[in-house]
Amino acid sequence: MTYYLGYHYGILVVIQFVIKKKGELAAFGKAISIMSIVAILSIGSSASKLWTTYEYTKETMRGPDIEKQIRVQLLMQMLKVAGMGLCNAMEQWVW
Repeated sequence: MTYYLGYHYGILVVIQFVIKKKGELAAFGKAISIMSIVAILSIGSSASKLWTTYEYTKETMRGPDIEKQIRVQLLMQMLKVAGMGLCNAMEQWVW
């Protein structure tokens, strides 16, 4: 949800930048800098939760699939032992 909120704020910033007049750009710049500082502080305050979620996703079904990588490596080794290349082994499935 925060991801989409960031997109909406980005769109809002662009729209406000286009609408503002030249004399108001200094106030606009101050507001943007304050919003940027607040965004950095908010990400920093929840960094521990974000980091644990990041580490957890490596081991879930959405992260890298270690078992699949092992199965592919075993298949490649079996094909090498049998003297077949991957193209020769899979050629029957193409036609």
